[in-house]
Amino acid sequence: MRFTDMNDQKGYTLFELAITLTISGILILLAGGILNIGIKSYHHFISRSVMLREAQNTMLLMHKKIPMTVAEEIVKANLRRFQFITSEGEEIDMEYRRNKGYLRYRIIGEKDWRIILNNIPNNSFEFNYLKGDSTAWSSVDEIRRVIVSFDLNLSGEESTYENHFYIRN
Repeated sequence: MRFTDMNDQKGYTLFELAITLTISGILILLAGGILNIGIKSYHHFISRSVMLREAQNTMLLMHKKIPMTVAEEIVKANLRRFQFITSEGEEIDMEYRRNKGYLRYRIIGEKDWRIILNNIPNNSFEFNYLKGDSTAWSSVDEIRRVIVSFDLNLSGEESTYENHFYIRN
């Protein structure tokens, strides 16, 4: 038979329990903060990679579908639209429709426009034209290089991309 003293109680005091809960709460908050930083970093990386992929796909489509690198002559040029004649004699009309949010082109004589970049209302797109010495152009005949640049804005992340197309005469 065993006798126990009344002062020999098993368990935790209220003070010990409060200290344990406080330390546990601090550790949980730290772990949550570290996890949150990791999640934000992951989302930032994903949005940047989506943006880069979108820009690369746009430039790839432009190179594949529009023979701008063999343009012989530019017919019309402004910030949102330009027309040029290829070495095969096709006249290409390329246009950025800001209010509709897409970049499109068509071969003159054909009825349908072809969309290159769609659903870009938050983004901007520009055609910049330069003479052979990289100065500003004053007439369409002087244009030797077209710089296509666009700003992508995805999930609050912004980035600018540009591509240069050279015109032969």
